[in-house]
Amino acid sequence: MKNYSSKYNLFFVHIPKNAGTSINEFLEINPDNRGHRTPLQLSELYQDYSSTLSFAIIRNPWDRMVSLYKFRKNKGHDKHLIGDYSFQQWLLSIQTPKVAGHMEWVNQYDLLFNETNLVSEVIEYSNLEEQLTIFFKKLGYNTTSLPHLNSSNREHYSSYYNDECIEFVAKRFEKDIKAFGYEFED
Repeated sequence: MKNYSSKYNLFFVHIPKNAGTSINEFLEINPDNRGHRTPLQLSELYQDYSSTLSFAIIRNPWDRMVSLYKFRKNKGHDKHLIGDYSFQQWLLSIQTPKVAGHMEWVNQYDLLFNETNLVSEVIEYSNLEEQLTIFFKKLGYNTTSLPHLNSSNREHYSSYYNDECIEFVAKRFEKDIKAFGYEFED
């Protein structure tokens, strides 16, 4: 089953750039069954999705965008940008409809909630180890530490931003900022 951990009997909703690679390894999800799928997509694939425990990781959108930039630039995913481009150039280029519809650019809130909660548990990235341990202890598991995979070496996210980019992310991810209480931290 896609995004399902048979070891822990739960679904993991993998939102891009929210520790998903590490979580998939931790949960021992078969590599062929990993991917970015919304709760709605999983519920369409599996009738028992809504009756099975599920969780997702959420992340401050300003931090998430820097992580996404580093990842995409390192992998050469953004062919519309040529040469050595800055975070600001990259971020403001996503206004094109071709790029902007991807899951990476959707508010996390919209992926996880509609008129009801679409996941059983939401865990905050900034406090990942602690919240994950608490979550699994409630389920009766003692956890080992989470592997740190697919991470990038970088400065604090605030160093990448100018005022225009701060405002761009604030508008683009307004629902996340309001729903989860995120702020831009210097």
